[in-house]
Formats: sequence, structure tokens, C-alpha cells
Amino acid sequence: MKRLFLSTLCLLLSITLLPAQNEAEEATGERTRRFEGTLGKDLGITMLITEPSAYDESFTYSVEYFYHKTGLPITLVQDEKAENLAFREIGSYTADGEEVVTGRWSIVWEEDKISGTWTSPDGKKKLPVKLQESYPAGSVPLERVIISSSIVQQLGSRRSGSEKKVAFLRVPAEGSDALNKRLATLARDAADSEHHVAATLEAISKHLRTQVSEESKTDEGFLFTTEEDFRVRMNDSGFLTLEQWSYQFAGGAHGNHASTFHVLETATGRALKLEELVKPGFEKKWASLGAAELRMSSGLKPDAPLTDAGLFEDKLELTKNWFLVPGGIGFNYPPYEIASYATGPVEFILPWKEIIGDLKPGTKVHAIASKLVPAAKQ
Repeated sequence: MKRLFLSTLCLLLSITLLPAQNEAEEATGERTRRFEGTLGKDLGITMLITEPSAYDESFTYSVEYFYHKTGLPITLVQDEKAENLAFREIGSYTADGEEVVTGRWSIVWEEDKISGTWTSPDGKKKLPVKLQESYPAGSVPLERVIISSSIVQQLGSRRSGSEKKVAFLRVPAEGSDALNKRLATLARDAADSEHHVAATLEAISKHLRTQVSEESKTDEGFLFTTEEDFRVRMNDSGFLTLEQWSYQFAGGAHGNHASTFHVLETATGRALKLEELVKPGFEKKWASLGAAELRMSSGLKPDAPLTDAGLFEDKLELTKNWFLVPGGIGFNYPPYEIASYATGPVEFILPWKEIIGDLKPGTKVHAIASKLVPAAKQ
């Protein structure tokens, strides 16, 4: 919303569904797209790209890719000042939160094809990139609709009122009713934790308008803001992993944010539980492996205290906030849970080679892991 600086009080009312026809049912949105191809001559990779929303002031892409031989995600951060599509490849972060850049990408995106160049940090090595949009069996195309409602009162630079945004994912393909029902329920639950609202675009939009109207009746002196977004972390082998990013500003020095995860079967929409996949008694071993991953990603020695990696204490307990990626199982801790707000969320992924012996044989997840881990190392 364009900011207005006036000497008198202006009431700005925006109740929007992006984009919309006939209220909500005909709405279409940005896509979360899946590409496959090569980096260099024959390094197979898959890339997941979420197109920026019109509500994203920075208008940046969310990008992650993984090598087929490892399945471990690597984050790309867009260089907003670049004239073309350019990204920094982030291998890890230091204990102080500084990026460890492991490569730079410059790409050209033409409809369903991506081409470009990967360059090493020192600029000495360059590899061609060739990708094609692809949805093989076990993966799904996704649309992302943003439902937004706001009432903003502004006097000079001071803003007050209420603003809410919720992302709504859906699969624009036949035979996806079960998965779409689950995705709609996730969006509804994000907007209404008490589950009083129907899981439809229209009902969620109406609910947000009602909430914003009520919250804006009292001038608290700040813009009460809530956002619920969904980011795809895996779209392969019959599984869809979604990261639900929640943000709230209710006054104070800064807002608070956290991520929770949903691992769904693409065929049924059913949410997986970790206990279905893993043999009993894995927690202490995996916590120890997670601590080792955190030390390594922070550039610390194997015996360094975890406090050097920014944690409150020199110990780590496994969280229930887990997620699945093609190369392993990850865990995420929101700010304040085990580290400060300044440290940010703490996340690590345990690769299959470290934990395949703890998986229950005969599951689809065990089959995924077995493809990446030679039998001799299982």
C-alpha cells in the first residue's frame, strides 16, 4: 500500500484478495514451481522457486535447490540490486549470523526454462545451468493465493490499525481433491486456530475482514500485523513438505516469527508422523548428531560448547518440529526456544547416511533413503 504523509488523519481501507474474480473461487495466484536439470555437464539438480507476491515489497523470489546425489537443500538468496536474476548460494551461517557464500548464480528465466551460470565465490570457476520445469510422478504443481485484509490509520509516519495476510495453496490438477482439501484446511487453521471457519477462500477472506474490523476499533498506537505463509521445502517422491512461516507484530521492539512444518502425502493429503518412520529410541542419538551438525555449520571444533554457536546452553534436545527433505530429516527451533532472537531460528538436517539405520524398513521414506545410501553403508 502506498504510504501517504499528511498533516491530517487519513483512513486507508484495503480489503483485498489477490487476484480475484467473483470474490474468491476464481482467484489465481503465484506459482511455486519445480525445475529439474543440470549444473555443469552432468550434476543433476532440482530447484524449487516461489514467485514473489504482489504484497512482497521487495519482490524477491524464494529459491532452494538440491543435488540429486545428496538430496540436501541449498538456499539461494536473491541479489535485489542486480539488473538480472542473480542469487547468492548460502552454504551455512557463522555463529554471528554471517552468510557463508558458496557460489553465485546468474540466470535467465524464459517461461518453463531456466539457463545461466554458476560461479564460485572467487570467480575462478564457472558452470552452465540448464533447467526445465518438471512434475514427475510423486510431485505436484502448486498455486499460491494471498488473502489480505487491512485497515490502516496514518498520521505522518505513525501507523495504527490491523493488517492480516494468509497464504492459500492449491494444486491446479485433476485428481488432487484430497491434497487440496488438506491444503485448504492448513490455510483455515492458520487464519482461525479455533476451526470455526469453513476451509474456503471466501470464508477465510470474510473471517480476516471481521478480525481486522474488530481489532481496528481501538487505537493501540501501532499497526497490529499477522502473516501466515507457506513455503515448499520438498515436492518429490510422493511427499510435500511445507514450512508454515508465522509472523506477528503486537507492539514492542520487534515482531516475532516462527516456522512449523507439515509433511503430507501428495496422493492422500495425509500428514505424516515421525513415529511412523523411525524405530523407537532415536531421540538421544539424533540430538547428538544435531549438535554435531550445528558445530560444523558454525565452523566450530567438534568439542566446542554449543553456546559458541549461539545457543543458550551447551546441550540440545530434539524438538518435535521436524520436516522431510529428499536427503534427510530436519529439525527447526524458532527464536527464543534455544537461542536468542538475534541468532534467529536454529535448523539442521540429518542426512540419510547418518540415520538410515534408525528408519523403519518397508516405508516409502526408507526407500528414498536407500536410493541415496549404498547398501554397504546402511
